[in-house]
Amino acid sequence: MNRPSQTNQGLQKLETEFQQLTGPYINQPQLLHDHRSITTRRGWSPIDHLEYVFHVDLQLLIHLHTLPDKKAEHRRSPSLRGWLVLLTGWFTDTIDQQMVDYEPGNTDRDRNPTWMREHFSEWNDKLAGLHFLPPGWQDRVLEQRHNMLGRLSGSDWIRVLYLFTRFHRKMVEDVIPSDN
Repeated sequence: MNRPSQTNQGLQKLETEFQQLTGPYINQPQLLHDHRSITTRRGWSPIDHLEYVFHVDLQLLIHLHTLPDKKAEHRRSPSLRGWLVLLTGWFTDTIDQQMVDYEPGNTDRDRNPTWMREHFSEWNDKLAGLHFLPPGWQDRVLEQRHNMLGRLSGSDWIRVLYLFTRFHRKMVEDVIPSDN
């Protein structure tokens, strides 16, 4: 069973990672325009990566908020790939079929400083709300089974979100000029 302090550390790591990804764009809104033509190895712009991370992270944070109210609890059962991710931190783009199929820009076409601040504010509110959930939420398992990772607990998902955000931040940092 996870202690609340472990969960708080996981939430803090996720928040820090997310701020490292979004911070340059929030602090220097001009970068949203400047980086539209840069592409990563996925063929996405850094802004496309931001959109996708916002999209996935927000969905999962919303689902995590439902954990304390669940009546039936599923058993935690990560797949082999899920265990590898959780234990080693190795995260690849092949884990998420949704990423393979995702078309950036279809969800948020007008990605401007207002878009960034609104999404960041919503994300930050959802993350902060996890600190106020009743004890034990982090040990409950989401009803939805991930097709590659299996059934994961709240704490598992916090770790996956951290790794997912770090994965995309590194992809963005690989193509951004060092003076930004």
